[in-house]
Amino acid sequence: MGYRHQQQRRYLLAKHQDGAACWWCGKPMYRDKNRNWDRRALAADHSQARALHGTANNLADRLLHGTCNAQRGDGTRDDTRPAIAPRPAAEPAPPAGGGGGAPTKVFAWPK
Repeated sequence: MGYRHQQQRRYLLAKHQDGAACWWCGKPMYRDKNRNWDRRALAADHSQARALHGTANNLADRLLHGTCNAQRGDGTRDDTRPAIAPRPAAEPAPPAGGGGGAPTKVFAWPK
């Protein structure tokens, strides 16, 4: 990326609020790369991907985690981004008092 992109990234970082959600994954983003889940610096992203829309008058307009920006690629999979993709349901907890695993044991209370 060129100098103009670097300037735009600095501008986006200056107005960034730590803890704001990443558009791609929904996790919080921080200026300090060590606080980000991927331990990478935030990347300036073009909501209109350069690969599809070119670079003329197409400045980066948001920040993403470095890994999220790489995963987004040319933007053709935006509808499957983790922030909106359905997540598998969690396994339900076994009912209290048994219902799986070892049987419930009752111990006599000492007198």
